[in-house]
Amino acid sequence: MSLRYPFALEREIIQMIRTGHQQEAQSFIAAFLDAPLERGAKEIDVQQCMLQLLGSILHSIRQAGMDPNRVFKSKNLYEQLAQIREPQQMLNWFNSRVVHPFVQELEARPNVQVMKVIEAAVIYLQKHYMEDISLDSCAEHVGMNPVTLSKSFKQAVGKNFIDYLTESRMDKAKEPLRETDQKINDIAVNVGYQHSYFNRLFKKLESVTPGEYRERSRRSGRGAL
Repeated sequence: MSLRYPFALEREIIQMIRTGHQQEAQSFIAAFLDAPLERGAKEIDVQQCMLQLLGSILHSIRQAGMDPNRVFKSKNLYEQLAQIREPQQMLNWFNSRVVHPFVQELEARPNVQVMKVIEAAVIYLQKHYMEDISLDSCAEHVGMNPVTLSKSFKQAVGKNFIDYLTESRMDKAKEPLRETDQKINDIAVNVGYQHSYFNRLFKKLESVTPGEYRERSRRSGRGAL
């Protein structure tokens, strides 16, 4: 059995939560939960996936400048989640104990309008990541000063504009590298890079070349989380 942690879905979940999209976050969490289940994962593996997701969400909340202890009233969320075994109960718990309280807290903050602009910027990046995107072009698209967008983006998303764009492109490239025989040059172009630059950037971020990543993924078909 091949069991991989669904990092791409984790990123979507965090982004939806941090931009206040409760229903979308719930849908992505359901897909995240289904991913290991569809591969026949054991109960303990599914639970470990969900605990790791919880950790990533809490880390992201701290990056956004919010105190998880205050948002969740100092409850031990790890302890609560560790006691749940049934997948649907896990899903219900995430929705009611994590997503809903955070979105409520977010909507009470004074910078809701700024968050909506950042949300529009993120959607723009997700739709046009394969194109020649810059901070200036994105700022023009969402109607915000580039300097203000840069600062607000870092605060809301937890990383700067170019790092988010680069990571999004790499995430898009990893799936065809793992799952298909598509030429690496074509994959590079499809995510907005020239082949040589894509190779250098990929190795810098992943410590292996795209070709090595492909081979390693295939060799670890039985890899753990």
